[in-house]
This record gives sequence, C-alpha cells and structure tokens, in this order.
Amino acid sequence: QSRASVAHLMAALSGIDNLGNARLKLQLQANLGQSHSAGGDYVQATQWLDKALADLAAAKPGGMEAGWAYALACRGFLFADQGD
Repeated sequence: QSRASVAHLMAALSGIDNLGNARLKLQLQANLGQSHSAGGDYVQATQWLDKALADLAAAKPGGMEAGWAYALACRGFLFADQGD
C-alpha cells in the first residue's frame, strides 16, 4: 500500500514546480517521508523528511509552522519505529 502512496506522491511532486506552490511542495516531501516510513523504507523516509525539514528551515518565516510540526512528528515516529 505504501508503494501506491509513494507513486502518487511522486507524480504530484513531479509537477509541483510548475505551480510555484512552495507550501504544497514541502508538504509532499514530508508526506513522502511518512509514506516511506510506513512502508519500512527508513533510508528513503529519512532522506525525504530531512529534505522537508531543511527546505522548511530555509523557507520564508511565517505560515510554515504546521508543516514544521508535521515533519518533526513524522521524524519522531520514524525514530520510534526503529527503536530509538
């Protein structure tokens, strides 16, 4: 099931730059991390969540708090799933 999720998210991400919607791009990156984590692919999950967090940190301040909290929560669940 996570493979279908990842495929749909990757398709959405592939066209997002044309829309110029930075918030949606960051959300899709975090969602990809969460989907990979749910599927047990912790390496990909870490890479996508780290990318989302780095891009969130570099984004203009304001309005990204929910995305930041979501990505951090997903990162926390990723650590928990791995026993950390």
